[in-house]
Amino acid sequence: MAADVHLTGPRAAPRVEGWVELEDGHLEFATLGVAYRDVRAVIVREGTRLGMTELHVHFGSGTLQGSGWIDLGPPNEYAITRRFSIRGSASTGGNTAVDLFWSRRY
Repeated sequence: MAADVHLTGPRAAPRVEGWVELEDGHLEFATLGVAYRDVRAVIVREGTRLGMTELHVHFGSGTLQGSGWIDLGPPNEYAITRRFSIRGSASTGGNTAVDLFWSRRY
């Protein structure tokens, strides 16, 4: 794991910028019998945006890849927009692609 995170601003309203990267991770859920291996994820915080610029996971004989951003908007506006793209393949040789986009204002 590697990280480069910076905190600035007052305690009441801190500003967080930077990134966290996980390389060659492993996660296993014994009760489900599922093991995730070769996990790679990069999470980035830029201004009001929080993103996963890379997600790559192997499980069984399949692969899951994805990325996405959440825009939290300026303070007190409460506009949240999400966009995620997930690409995967299974042992059957078929490919799966899912694109999700939704937006909500509070």
